[in-house]
Amino acid sequence: FISFQGDCDEDSDCIGDLLCYQRSSSGAGPTVPGCAGDFSSDLSTDFCYQRQGPREYHKKVNNLGTGQYGLCEGDCDYDSDCEGDLLCYQRSADGAGPGVPGCAGEYLEDLETDFCYQRQSPYDYHVKLNNLGTGK
Repeated sequence: FISFQGDCDEDSDCIGDLLCYQRSSSGAGPTVPGCAGDFSSDLSTDFCYQRQGPREYHKKVNNLGTGQYGLCEGDCDYDSDCEGDLLCYQRSADGAGPGVPGCAGEYLEDLETDFCYQRQSPYDYHVKLNNLGTGK
């Protein structure tokens, strides 16, 4: 199942990194994380959803160029090292910053390791300063 489809019974029923949100008629509630809409009519239906919190970093070895790094996995060098529409978040020891969007955990201090991440919006914004009127 894709996100916000059901009825799933376990995480393996959902595609990719989606999880199965288990609800029950015994009071777990109708809300499905990240889903809009009223799911209260049938509390026995469980739905696939995207985890909202950060994922733990995972470092793998020798997967470069295979497109097999998943979300928060690395060490990637290019977007093509990552699965599907994931991108390779390039970090550096020269001050680019340790954080990777949507990831948390162990390899944060190792700035030489780059990780695959999910772009949060349709566009990454880049700001250039002092280029007014130059066409650049």
